[in-house]
Amino acid sequence: MEQLINKVEEVIKECTALNGKYPKRWLAIKMLEGDERVMEQTRADLSSSQLAKILCIIKAGEAAIK
Repeated sequence: MEQLINKVEEVIKECTALNGKYPKRWLAIKMLEGDERVMEQTRADLSSSQLAKILCIIKAGEAAIK
């Protein structure tokens, strides 16, 4: 799980629009939890490629859990 959090954090760090808005670790955890409110609030700030990377990480995490 820690690896997934770190991977999402790395993508978040790439997004200058999110810098300082939310703690990166908290945001990564909420995204991995599938928090719809957080995803909606950050979607406009993320580029399409950043969002795609995060969604791929989330899917990989879900697959690993199953």
